[in-house]
Amino acid sequence: MMILKKNKDLKIIKLWLFTSICLIGLMIAVGGVTRLTGSGLSITEWNLFSGIFPPLSEMDWEKYFLLYQTIPQFELINKNITIDEFKFIFYWEYFHRLLGRLIGLFFLLPLIYFSIYKKIDKKYLFNFYLIFILICLQCFVGWYIVKS
Repeated sequence: MMILKKNKDLKIIKLWLFTSICLIGLMIAVGGVTRLTGSGLSITEWNLFSGIFPPLSEMDWEKYFLLYQTIPQFELINKNITIDEFKFIFYWEYFHRLLGRLIGLFFLLPLIYFSIYKKIDKKYLFNFYLIFILICLQCFVGWYIVKS
């Protein structure tokens, strides 16, 4: 059984899948640090596109810090945190979310290319798209956690 149409594409597909696995491993590590540092809810809003950039001005930082002060995590865990300490936990959560976006794009864009140019046998494409759907489901769960 060949997943690929041509053997010459095997190296490219293997590299894509191996890199995807490495990115997911990195996500697990960053997610673990995010959890251990209590950074997980430091970004109180989920903005898929505008959330790509961190706060760029002191006024933006103050806005994000004030939003953070309204959630239970601040009251229960980080009540005495300074804005500089907030920036530290904010960046862990920021890199966690940025990495999630990167993983989604890194998996989807080559998959679309491989589909269009028929680099992967049609009967196996369902499995690869299912993996992408699972990646999206994980993002949805993350969004739901932040929202609730």
